[in-house]
Amino acid sequence: MIYRRLRALACLALCVLVLIPVLPVAAESVVIKRLTAIPVNGGIELKVQTNDVEIKKIQWQRRFGRTWKDIPDASDAVYNFTDVKDDTVYTFRVVIKAGGRTKTSNFTQITYSASQDAIFPMKGSVANKNIAVHSSASLRSSKLGSLKVGDEVTVLRLIGAFAQVEWEGSAGYISANYLDLSFETEVTGVATKLTYAYADKSNKSTKVKRLGKKATVSLLAHEGRWWRVSIDGETAYVGIGAVKIK
Repeated sequence: MIYRRLRALACLALCVLVLIPVLPVAAESVVIKRLTAIPVNGGIELKVQTNDVEIKKIQWQRRFGRTWKDIPDASDAVYNFTDVKDDTVYTFRVVIKAGGRTKTSNFTQITYSASQDAIFPMKGSVANKNIAVHSSASLRSSKLGSLKVGDEVTVLRLIGAFAQVEWEGSAGYISANYLDLSFETEVTGVATKLTYAYADKSNKSTKVKRLGKKATVSLLAHEGRWWRVSIDGETAYVGIGAVKIK
């Protein structure tokens, strides 16, 4: 009985060895390495990195629309998108073709802001903890590398809870919660909701002033999770999630 079982197992193993060489091999995958949107004066520069395949087209929509629009004649690795409106979120994606197959990239987003054009790029530094550099403004996106506390970065844009920074000839994204910036020119901020300015970088510190939605303040610096602001000649702090650059 044992001999018969061993013989059966040996036959099965032989069959597997014979079949392995003729199993089909998966075709090489079509890779879109990155699609980066970088603000430039009067527009947005799009950079596409692929594994040397044909760029069929680049598409866009405002924020998360339902319809993707083709950018005319956009088939190069670098393209300047100028159909922009101030203080508007744009979403981009790229379509490539290789080996008779078509593939669409993950989207990338950026806010076009003429007021930020006047401020950035500028130097900043990493504060409080070592952080990852991401491929898009999402902690779930792929990691491009990392930065240590005190590392200097060139900031291209503040995008919600993220900062877009220069990274290896293109752009990456870091959490704005760990970024320090000091403004050399007058910068105005506007409250996006009802909030308070505090005497220190803590919502348990003394409340200096109540700020209604759309109230304006003078921004002095971006310090981690807080804006350092000037209100009636007095220095105070407001959470970065409650005020944006006007």
